[in-house]
Amino acid sequence: MKRVALTITIALCTAPVAQAQVASQTPRDDLWAPNKDVVAAREHNGKIYLTGAFTKIGKPIGGFVVTDPISGSTVQRLGSIEGEIEIIEPDGTGGWWVGGIFRLVHGEQRGGIVHILNDGSLSAWNPGFGNSTSVLDIAAYGNTLYVSGSFGFMKLDALTAQQLAWTPNINVNPKVFEVFDDILIVAGAFSTVGGEPRGGLVAFSAKTGALLPWNPITNGDVKSARVQDGMVYIAGRFDLPNNPVASLARIASIDLVTGEPGGLDVTVNGGRVEMLAVSGSTVYAGGSFTEIGGVARTRIVAIDAVTNVVSNWAPVLTSSSGGVPRVQGISADSHRVYLVG
Repeated sequence: MKRVALTITIALCTAPVAQAQVASQTPRDDLWAPNKDVVAAREHNGKIYLTGAFTKIGKPIGGFVVTDPISGSTVQRLGSIEGEIEIIEPDGTGGWWVGGIFRLVHGEQRGGIVHILNDGSLSAWNPGFGNSTSVLDIAAYGNTLYVSGSFGFMKLDALTAQQLAWTPNINVNPKVFEVFDDILIVAGAFSTVGGEPRGGLVAFSAKTGALLPWNPITNGDVKSARVQDGMVYIAGRFDLPNNPVASLARIASIDLVTGEPGGLDVTVNGGRVEMLAVSGSTVYAGGSFTEIGGVARTRIVAIDAVTNVVSNWAPVLTSSSGGVPRVQGISADSHRVYLVG
């Protein structure tokens, strides 16, 4: 296929700019932008001329918006975020904790995690992370935030942004935090916590940060964890007491009280699961896999958590380049499944 470079002109402003004016050092978030690479740009008489591999141009939405779940149209733009967003966590008052790796948020230097208020404005809350800091997961409990990222993990005050004392002594930095009632579930590739054996999945008191005796698996690398109705749904490579096959890639459920395996246990082949979502008795998984529980499923699957049966639901995903995309994020309610990839 022959690649054609597209040239587009963007008007900078309607009024002439004096030659003596000093150029601003603050990037503009109102300037229209292309959807792919720009290879050359020139300004002439208040207009910018671009050429590159892009196919569309329009007003940037800033990386974080509220959309209508039926029409998909943008309802509210929630901040101009320059960088990559990894996690969004509601703050309980209509706003959001947003984690990732950022350079600018609303034109301000911010790194790792920010608090966007319900009107879309940027909160003054700032733990002082640098622009190279990445935040991978956030779990909110009252006025406490449990955060994981390139720095490891920490506990932050949701009001003051100060780091709070918490030293659980996990031998490998965890990746996933999930709060259910007063319990904090932590997942990753660790093998000991506080000197005690814990195989990639552990529970703490969300109030005190104390280690709980719950210890369901002995060896594992858990990539995703979701909690619903007292059941923990996990994906990764791990052992289960009733099926202790070392490093078996699987999706499974575990009782949050007893630590015993639940009804779900299916194998994963041809790739891995990146993220889980749970709606009622259905567990949705997205990732780079090609087979789940012996059934061919590419990148996305629905499983009945009670019967352990893979659903007939099998949407076909394609990317703009014609390949099959990897699903990196997934959320579901009783009527819809939302995907990121």
